[in-house]
Amino acid sequence: MNFMRVLRIFAAIFISLSILLAFACPVLEIIKIIKFLNVGYPYTLNIPMEYIYFVISLILPCWIFLSSVFNFCYKPDLTIKGIELKLLAWMLIWLFVSVFYTFFTRDDVGGIPFYCPSNETYITSDYYKACQLRAANFIIMWIFFVLIVLLTIFIPAALFPHDEIDREKAQDKPVDFLSLWTDCGHKTVKKSL
Repeated sequence: MNFMRVLRIFAAIFISLSILLAFACPVLEIIKIIKFLNVGYPYTLNIPMEYIYFVISLILPCWIFLSSVFNFCYKPDLTIKGIELKLLAWMLIWLFVSVFYTFFTRDDVGGIPFYCPSNETYITSDYYKACQLRAANFIIMWIFFVLIVLLTIFIPAALFPHDEIDREKAQDKPVDFLSLWTDCGHKTVKKSL
């Protein structure tokens, strides 16, 4: 198995995991909001931040779905430069949202530690479940960010030409994402030069 094949396999795995987490983030957030509203005080919600995070995490799966449909049905012009800019923008937006969400919601369970120890005193088991949901939400959010960073590394490495001259020529040529699952890889871009 050659190096490019391994890169394509990793890129495909990271894409699959990121799609899964793109749907898990808004689902966990809405479950957290509902659970926190049900248990009430002393758990609090920073309503503006919760809804901002929810809307942004909800827009992402829609964007993934719609761009995939357009990519497979209409073959838009996905260029190397365009893909790199979208990945970078996605990574920076998610980092910005994650940092602010973490900062503004860090005290929403009072003095209970992040990992929700079972020996902590909870009013009811619902409070313990709400605390665990909150922890899961944070973990999934930050794992998703790490996956976006890995995608930003592996997609260009797996799909784009590595030679500077070929890369410069292919900068404005369309990239075929289906090549991640085939043996042609970045050669598709080179052939179209």
